[in-house]
Amino acid sequence: MNPTLVILAAGASRRLGQPKVLARVLTDQDGKHKTVLDWLLETSLGLCQNKPLLVAGADHGPIQAACAGEPLEVLHHPAWDQGRTGSIAAAVRARTGQDLLLWPADSPCLHRRDLETMIAAFLKADSPPRGWIAPRCPDGRFGHPLILGRELLARVAEMRPDQPLRDLRGHAQPLGAVDLYHSGTRINLDTPAALEEVRSWFREA
Repeated sequence: MNPTLVILAAGASRRLGQPKVLARVLTDQDGKHKTVLDWLLETSLGLCQNKPLLVAGADHGPIQAACAGEPLEVLHHPAWDQGRTGSIAAAVRARTGQDLLLWPADSPCLHRRDLETMIAAFLKADSPPRGWIAPRCPDGRFGHPLILGRELLARVAEMRPDQPLRDLRGHAQPLGAVDLYHSGTRINLDTPAALEEVRSWFREA
């Protein structure tokens, strides 16, 4: 079964100066501006099951307002400042028993075919309850987004909010990495300079 999309957008985005998920990254042929949120929703459309979930924290107000009319649920996570794993735990509670595609707003540079490749790898492994599927970065490390199986996600409740999610890898079965097409997984949207790099990637995408 296909995973459920969870957009992780709870951080304060202090260095960027605006909510990452609302940052404009692309202007289409009709002159319409598209945000990170627009891209994540359009890219994943029809690939995931259930209603997408967006976890918001520091900028919950403006994000909630921007999501009005969008086909997703916004979850307010007040303890966002305790760590990203705490935000993931909140998502797991809201989507109990589901496999999740965890897509951080600061890693938007993936094509639809990239998501298709990741989901196909997860399904080929029979949607493993303890599965971990991630993009393979050029340096060999794991990138984002991640697809995690429901039983592996259940362990998040036992973790500290600030504990690195990679600590779960020892429990993953299988622990898989996939090579993606022209992926920008190395780009971390955290500063104005990084935003320009993201926009450049989108112009070439």
